[in-house]
Amino acid sequence: MGQCVQRRLGRPGVGALVAMLGVTAALPQQTQPRQVHYQAPPVSFEEWVWEDPGGDAQQVEVRRGEVLRVVVPGKGNDFDKDSNFGAPRKLAYVYGDFAVQAQVSAEPLRYYQGAGILAYMDPDLYVRLEKNASSASGIAGPGVCLEVRQDTGYWSAGSMPTDAPTLYLRLERTGPDFLALVSPDGQRWTELGALHLPEAPRAALVGIVACAEHDAPVFPVGFGQCFFDDHYVGPEPFALPFAPAQARTRFRDEFEKEVQAGWIWEDPDQDCESSLDPDTASLHLHVPVAEKPHVLAKAQEGHNAPRLVVKVRGDFVAQTRVTVSGEDWPTAAGLLVYSSHDVLAAMEVDLRPVLESWRRLQEGRPQSGWWRLPTGAIELRMARRGPLVLYYWRAPEAQGWEPLVGSWLPLTPEAYVGLYAVNEAGDVPCDAYFDYFELLTWQPQL
Repeated sequence: MGQCVQRRLGRPGVGALVAMLGVTAALPQQTQPRQVHYQAPPVSFEEWVWEDPGGDAQQVEVRRGEVLRVVVPGKGNDFDKDSNFGAPRKLAYVYGDFAVQAQVSAEPLRYYQGAGILAYMDPDLYVRLEKNASSASGIAGPGVCLEVRQDTGYWSAGSMPTDAPTLYLRLERTGPDFLALVSPDGQRWTELGALHLPEAPRAALVGIVACAEHDAPVFPVGFGQCFFDDHYVGPEPFALPFAPAQARTRFRDEFEKEVQAGWIWEDPDQDCESSLDPDTASLHLHVPVAEKPHVLAKAQEGHNAPRLVVKVRGDFVAQTRVTVSGEDWPTAAGLLVYSSHDVLAAMEVDLRPVLESWRRLQEGRPQSGWWRLPTGAIELRMARRGPLVLYYWRAPEAQGWEPLVGSWLPLTPEAYVGLYAVNEAGDVPCDAYFDYFELLTWQPQL
């Protein structure tokens, strides 16, 4: 990694803003947040992905997509290469420049408690802007600090003491430059510190984190008003690889031109059928009654569910509308992405009707969640953002998409995306009808 360059900040006398923050030392001059242009549209807070490696933190979504409360036990929940990466966090994948902001309500009292914004590039390079106690800055007592880990070093690039229970934190990136801002009200901003990291990769996981370690007391934290500034400017971020931009990808033309279109038909047991409806041009997948079920669960009979996939490099958005018919609910169909039989994520509709999203790593299949649906055709959307897979659904007549819980998945840069049908019981047939398939891609360097 390149050397971290710190910018020294002037510190004039205490003013009205200092008093509002509850700060006992002087602050830099007020400044204004910058407008950042994104290379791909940012996601909303509701779509950031929650991760709690230790499984011991409590999270309560007070208002959906707006306010999150986290209670962190005081051991095993650090975010530090020399300690552990067990801290609970809620992150989004960002490629290129960004500006992220969060309201943080917490009262850190002792070493180590801290909560705020995290920008993670790799285990040897990450930036933390936190409301904390006893930070790397050497502050005795509560304060706010911009800290960076680079290779074997870990130090502060700006800090100040404060006992204010609530602060607004903001971290901006432009190329190799990172700027930290702090505010008492989300309107009046003060520059806290700056970093120049010339070898920081363009891809990062960015969001909020709450830490408690070294037998600290249980640490409650409230996060609100968490968002990325949305200033995406530029050409349309997606390219349609199969069909003209003015038309959805219908199966009639593309399925009949399987090789040219890039489709890959996989039917491991060679007992399923695929066909095109002559009137609607929808794709019909038929899974018959068989001695063994057709599933995507490696630990069972095999990875033998029929699927129609295409190879995609980098990030993507895949979308379809599906209807499932059969005699029992273990039949289902939907969207999937995988880089191997051990690394797979899927979302599927069954006959209950229920939408389920899930992932598999190695032999495990932790559930992401399931949701009761209206009857009839359902539109599904799956998006990849680096190591994150996001899920959405809507009824055909609906205008907006409903976001669901996302998954962390270590996909390789090249992965397979497409449609599938399963018959988990084996004793009833499954018929799935896909009205269309859209695949939108852009290719940042992962």
